[in-house]
Amino acid sequence: MALKYRVIRYYYTSMYAISLEGGAFFKPIAFDYPDDAYAYTEIANNIMLGDALKLSIQVSDLTKTQTNYYFPVGRWCQIFPSPTSATNDCFTSAGGHSVQFASTLSDF
Repeated sequence: MALKYRVIRYYYTSMYAISLEGGAFFKPIAFDYPDDAYAYTEIANNIMLGDALKLSIQVSDLTKTQTNYYFPVGRWCQIFPSPTSATNDCFTSAGGHSVQFASTLSDF
């Protein structure tokens, strides 16, 4: 529940904007980065929620413990810190690159 309440204002604000302007809240990352060829790979693992929140999930192999997730050009911050990190780690992706994260639910 605590995780849900951390992002609920973002959800409602995004949904309200979409209701006025049109669009999609849950969409493949390629919708927001159409000129990035790598955004079209691993589409199921890289989802955008609204315009500013990226969800990286592993759906093809539930036994994997680590997965490389693609991040297009921009500044990306982990809003739910991992157990090994007490801070919200941020990085800048200048040309788009993959980052390895834990991919099992028990690791969070």
